[in-house]
Amino acid sequence: MRIAFGIFLLSIATASRADAACWCGLGAGAPLRPTAAPILFVGRVLAIDSLARERRVRFVTDSSWRGPLPDTLTVVAGDDAPCAYFLPGQSYVVGAVATPGTLRLPRCADAWAVSSWVQQRLSEVGPAVWRAPPFGRRLLDQGAVQIGQRAPPVRDSLEVLLSFGADTVEFTIADQPLPRQPRRVVEKRFVRLPPGLYQFRIRWSDATITESYVDLSCERHAPGATCYLIRFLDRPA
Repeated sequence: MRIAFGIFLLSIATASRADAACWCGLGAGAPLRPTAAPILFVGRVLAIDSLARERRVRFVTDSSWRGPLPDTLTVVAGDDAPCAYFLPGQSYVVGAVATPGTLRLPRCADAWAVSSWVQQRLSEVGPAVWRAPPFGRRLLDQGAVQIGQRAPPVRDSLEVLLSFGADTVEFTIADQPLPRQPRRVVEKRFVRLPPGLYQFRIRWSDATITESYVDLSCERHAPGATCYLIRFLDRPA
């Protein structure tokens, strides 16, 4: 899938591991395929909390092959799934197993970003049995800064770098509609927003619309500090 838009928050505290070499010792038996997992859904990454030996990935649920789901699900990627690299803002097919008190990725699981190839694998499973309510009619909307709404004033805001790709026409968050400047293939622009949950909307050059949610937050945030983590938003396949 072609990445056409990104939100970047730069960090001196946390480096991305997405480009790091990855190897998973399988040992006995093969890893569980996502489509064979007891819990199978498509979701967009809302936030990632990186801890010492695991990553807690919070998804906005979109559809499920195993029954109804809440608005968001948190899935743990432990150190037994070192190749499961997730990017906030991007959509994934997630196969998880239930353990006491949490959901976890199976051993040696990978991150299946939604693409035409992945959608073909899902077609072999059959149609989804549950789909989330439409954007604007979800429980998430009650706690989010909505499109067109001014963000609440706070002393410390996050510096957000918006990167507009050639296919981006306009990105809107809170009360800020930000059109891409004409005659520029790629454009970068800084805005400042308070931490929190936001709706966003992307309008693409082919007239399609992407609407979802992003959790602007910062681990180890201190007064006067700038937050740093990477958020990618993808154009629909």
